[in-house]
Amino acid sequence: IVFFMPRTAKHILAALGALLLATASLPAQPPRPAGTVTAGEQKSPDGESTARPTLVLNVKNAEAVGLENDPNLKVIRTQQRLRGLVVEEAWREYLPTASVSWNRNKTIIENEDDTRNQSIRLNVDQVVYDGGRRDLAYEAARNDLALSRYDYDLAVQSLQLQIRQSFYDLLAGKAQLSILQRSIDRQTEQLKFAEAELRLGKTTPVEVLQI
Repeated sequence: IVFFMPRTAKHILAALGALLLATASLPAQPPRPAGTVTAGEQKSPDGESTARPTLVLNVKNAEAVGLENDPNLKVIRTQQRLRGLVVEEAWREYLPTASVSWNRNKTIIENEDDTRNQSIRLNVDQVVYDGGRRDLAYEAARNDLALSRYDYDLAVQSLQLQIRQSFYDLLAGKAQLSILQRSIDRQTEQLKFAEAELRLGKTTPVEVLQI
């Protein structure tokens, strides 16, 4: 809406009437449940409306969507899985190692019998004492995993706080917008009465402008 500075009372009333018509032509919004935020229809760059399902969010739904799609939490969860694999690898160091070997030899000697030898060997190694290196590596991996879980809990709580703050700020802005809309409606009604009184000669154009 562009406002111009009128020069006469007639032009003033014409400008106010145009503003009134523009305000009255706005479509009415359907009522929504309190404490919810609705995402409605959007328009494509070429001006055509793109219909999509209406999404109604409350605090719990907003937190669920945020926790599922936050990239930082996805990174922390991936790091947790990797640290869990490190813990498993450190635990496997306590297990014995086994190896199997198979040998086959054939000896051919002229004017004598040939000889053939086959052997299968199974080797099992178990470290009895390593100076505590395995214990230290295992405890370090477990502590690293516990620290990652602690970081994840902190990130979840911080994200929940941000979502709640943004959600309630949005609700407060929505309430302020509703109050402003009611104020506009009240001023519009007062303008109608003032115009009627002006036509009847009970008021002056200056008093109309003061509304």
